[in-house]
Amino acid sequence: MLLIVFDGEEVHEHEVNEQGVDEQEVHEAVVSVNTFMSPKGTKYFIPEVEPQFKPVLGSLFENLDDAVNLYRSYAELAGFDTRLSIATLVVKKDDPLDVTSITNIPRSTNIKVTGCTARIRVKLLKTCNLYKLYEFREAHNHPLVSSDNMDFMRKRRQLSFHAKEFINKLSLARVGPNVAYRVQSALQGGSHNVKGTKTEFKNFNRDLRSFILPKDAQMVKDMMEERSKNLENFYFECIESDGELKSLFWADNVSRCNYQVFGDVMAFDGTYDTNMYGMIFVPFTGVDHHKKCVTFASALLYDETTESFTWMLECFLKAHGTQPKLVLTDQDPAMRQAILKIKGDTLQNTNLRKRIHKLVWNKYITSSEFEEKWNLLMADCKLENHKWLRKVFAIRNEWVPAFFRDKPMSWLMRTTSRSESSNAYFKINSSSTNSLVQFMLCFDMAIDRQRHEQRVLEFATDTTTPVLTTRLELEKHAALVYTRNIFNQVQQEMSLCVAYIMIGIPQLVDGVEHILVSQFKRSKKYFECKVIYNPTDCSLTCSCMAFNCIGLLCRHMYAVLRMKDITLILEKYICPRWKKNALPKKVFSLEFRYGFDNSESFKLGKEALEIVQDCSDRIRSNPEKLAQLVEQLTVIKSKIFEEFPSEPSSKAGDVFKDLTSLKEPEHVSTGPPSGIKTKGSGTSKSRRLIGLREKGKLKAKRKKRRCNKCGKLAYHDSRNCTYKGNKEDESDEDDEDDEDDESDQK
Repeated sequence: MLLIVFDGEEVHEHEVNEQGVDEQEVHEAVVSVNTFMSPKGTKYFIPEVEPQFKPVLGSLFENLDDAVNLYRSYAELAGFDTRLSIATLVVKKDDPLDVTSITNIPRSTNIKVTGCTARIRVKLLKTCNLYKLYEFREAHNHPLVSSDNMDFMRKRRQLSFHAKEFINKLSLARVGPNVAYRVQSALQGGSHNVKGTKTEFKNFNRDLRSFILPKDAQMVKDMMEERSKNLENFYFECIESDGELKSLFWADNVSRCNYQVFGDVMAFDGTYDTNMYGMIFVPFTGVDHHKKCVTFASALLYDETTESFTWMLECFLKAHGTQPKLVLTDQDPAMRQAILKIKGDTLQNTNLRKRIHKLVWNKYITSSEFEEKWNLLMADCKLENHKWLRKVFAIRNEWVPAFFRDKPMSWLMRTTSRSESSNAYFKINSSSTNSLVQFMLCFDMAIDRQRHEQRVLEFATDTTTPVLTTRLELEKHAALVYTRNIFNQVQQEMSLCVAYIMIGIPQLVDGVEHILVSQFKRSKKYFECKVIYNPTDCSLTCSCMAFNCIGLLCRHMYAVLRMKDITLILEKYICPRWKKNALPKKVFSLEFRYGFDNSESFKLGKEALEIVQDCSDRIRSNPEKLAQLVEQLTVIKSKIFEEFPSEPSSKAGDVFKDLTSLKEPEHVSTGPPSGIKTKGSGTSKSRRLIGLREKGKLKAKRKKRRCNKCGKLAYHDSRNCTYKGNKEDESDEDDEDDEDDESDQK
């Protein structure tokens, strides 16, 4: 005999039972209770429920779920919850009350158990293979839940799959369960309409993470291996050591297509705080034909050693086959922090910084001119022996733009700001609390958003026509060739070329014209450029070297083309990376979009929701039609619940698979990395770098206090006071305070 006992505090969602108890009728009923006292003085509560909803002794059920659904529907109507033990399903308040344990409770808590014996019992009849209800205890020794508080019952607090999916998807956008609950409350019209409380939302997030963590690295490895088998041109490599995942590199087909077109210049820089293990995330970033950041590949590294970076770059070459023409990476941030700590205010001089900035980022000077002007600047400021300035000047060929003028596309990225922007872009979704699986799902969301923005710009370029600002035929041709963002830049150069005129008479050398071009405004003469023009093939070169450095004709060359009455941009001067059709259309197809579920069940489920939503939106102002719609949907729901009385599996593995489309690994051979220690960002306690201006503002907010050692109002105290009791030190302290005052005024 199988003994099942029902009652209590734990409700599960089974809305329709064999006897036809409908959830809608249950919700509309009002809980009323009869009470009586036992001979021993115990007060009992008997809910008043319509006879058709009550369990009936002798009832037969084809399966156990029907009996469970019957009693749970009755329990919800009566105002109590149920729970299922290993052998019995009992009232959650049926546990005996341990009085001795109460006196030892270390903190404030609540006790729910009352020893309630309300229940039903069923047994299996082997002769007919049916379940028979043979006992029904109706009286409770605890008050029942009122109809106004039904939303706090466990049945109502259990999260539906839709709610779990909502929480999981918001977590991929770096929205936690607390905010997810508030958003759901707003969407549902109040907290009372939300299934589950804030605690259930947080518990689900916790349970999902607990399920992932033991299999985290194995899941990521399996996911990458599956993608490399099923997706076109997906490249993946990893390093394992001592059963732990150490490094990971991947690049999909779209990334590889982007590199083939836009891979002439690339930047990469590691970033931290993207996963709970401390692995360094390194995205490889370039610039597409809309002048937006595009990702060529990505990697997760265990450490920042030469061996790790060498392995990563070797994987990059294997994936893409060719090296970029120019690579940018940042200087060690710890060095930058050390620079800020240099004693003295020489480098903090605003005028000096402006002069250095103007010299370094001058696009039109040559390397020899830079060296000459740098030496003059150092002599003028008496910085010839400055240690750090001499060090950076020694490696000037690695960072000064003047030394890269002969490199194609060297003006495309002159700093690591693109790489830093890309790092920040991916960290919008991810955080330092994410597992590797969650990080990869967040990465998929971020890369999908990046490609969606690229697709938006593609659509705008293909479906709109720019407004022309000049009468040049060259401008009309440029509008047909270039993407919208690139055309705007070209249009600006064409607008400026009108103000440029030819200086003197062109010099003819071997049939090639050497033309001096300059802009004149009143009596002021601007920078002159020499344009070499070959009349035989209409080829041009300019001394500013803009075309070589950016792949677009400069204003000086457009001025010569205008003078020569040339109406079309020659094909050899239209760089393929800037054209509208630079990328093949297949990279924008659905099969290459991350986060896109192409399964039949997902598409049909989405279509069903859209149909119901469209119908309710169409008749939202007609209560009668809405009532008819609800009635029809209720009939459909009853049929479905009759055919499928139980919900799909609620096991963590099955729910995780439905939420993420990832399979739970059968065995785990690869674990997550441990013991990762990064060098950090060069700041104490991993804080961000703070500029001098911000430091001054923060210092200005501080109040001076009197030092017990020197007796002065200052920003120090006796612990770090430099006063030693002699006049020389006292004067030094005065100077220090004066400097602090000056910084405050600034």
